[in-house]
Amino acid sequence: MVAMKGVALLYWSPGLKDLLNVREDMEKEEEARRIEAEEEEIETMEIPVAKWYAVVRGWKQARVCEVMEKHGIKAAVEYVDMIYERDTYERKRLDKEKSDIRKWVNESTIEAMKREGVERLLEAV
Repeated sequence: MVAMKGVALLYWSPGLKDLLNVREDMEKEEEARRIEAEEEEIETMEIPVAKWYAVVRGWKQARVCEVMEKHGIKAAVEYVDMIYERDTYERKRLDKEKSDIRKWVNESTIEAMKREGVERLLEAV
């Protein structure tokens, strides 16, 4: 995200203030606003790499930014934690599913070998 807060977009051209009889008070107010904007603390959040990978795997980077803009840092951290928990659960579930499939393939292969006789299967190879 890129922000423009505190960046001046308009400038007085030389002699314009004198021509319009603008007082020095305006300059003081502008300077005070600029200093106040610079002093304003910027909130940041740190996301551990494992949690960020979960955000990226779920294509949720933009959504994390939206949550942060609308609801603040605390809500964004909670949202990232929720994404990480879901990702961790889903990865464990998929790993178990893969393990179950491998187990089934091994068992069915052994059964087929017993049924057909190991010698006959080895001859085919």
